[in-house]
Amino acid sequence: MDTGFAIVKGIVQGLTEFLPVSSTGHLILTETLIERYGWFIGPDNLTEAEAFDVLLHMGTLGALFAYFWRDVLGWISNPLKNRTLHLLLISLAVTSVLVLSIMQCSELVFASMGWAQKLGVKDLSEFYRSDFRWIAFHLTLTGLMLFWIEFRQARQSRAQQSPTPQNQSFTPEQIATMPVKNAIVVGLFQTCAATFHGISRAGSTITGGMLCGLSRVAATRYGFMLGIPTFMAAALYEGVKVAKHASLSELPWTPMLIGTLVSAVVGYICVRLFVGFVARFSLKPFAYYCWAVVLLMLWVL
Repeated sequence: MDTGFAIVKGIVQGLTEFLPVSSTGHLILTETLIERYGWFIGPDNLTEAEAFDVLLHMGTLGALFAYFWRDVLGWISNPLKNRTLHLLLISLAVTSVLVLSIMQCSELVFASMGWAQKLGVKDLSEFYRSDFRWIAFHLTLTGLMLFWIEFRQARQSRAQQSPTPQNQSFTPEQIATMPVKNAIVVGLFQTCAATFHGISRAGSTITGGMLCGLSRVAATRYGFMLGIPTFMAAALYEGVKVAKHASLSELPWTPMLIGTLVSAVVGYICVRLFVGFVARFSLKPFAYYCWAVVLLMLWVL
């Protein structure tokens, strides 16, 4: 892996992890174009690629820590009484239990039906990631999801003759006082993103929050804050798997660390700009963008 590849992937990861446009679809499209045109040299093997992916997620996790550091300090200083932290852990628990159950059950089904050997995948997640057409389909659904939730919010605002949620001011209490059932709903939406590659994690958690009555800003902040424990759990889970098969001394640490730093810096800038964007503008432009990327994927891939 050369430094150019690491920088490009770090930029794409930092941008698309926090925008509601699916990082998986963009990374696959980017890697395909790089390989096809020989712009850079990618990972030498699957283990190296997986190790770099773990580090990239650590970079975007660092971006969230940098943006929400005051909130994180509040969680650490009083974890037993901080309701926002409790809600985030409930959402994470819903996602974790469901995703692990789906993966374990699908792995058993794939093995018993002979699909694992025939298709070269071991579970449902790998199946959806193995074919770009599924990713394109799920990215299409992401666009529909964003368009629908904006249409729904606008219709409700007109019916109630009230300001649209995005024009309301944000206070931390909007999140801290929301019912537990809202945290469960957001966890369910995040489960969809974790299972069906191409469905945006940011887009799904924002949609889940808005569906529960949160303003767009509050739903965005909650979805981003949920990324902190989620990325920590995912990085730990994937990191343990990589450590079992990788010789750490043989990994190209210089380009990987540069890519990680790039993903952290780009991710932090993206979070700041996007939170400001959703306070004033609709998510519909991202729906149109998702559909445009789908057309590009179908043409290129």
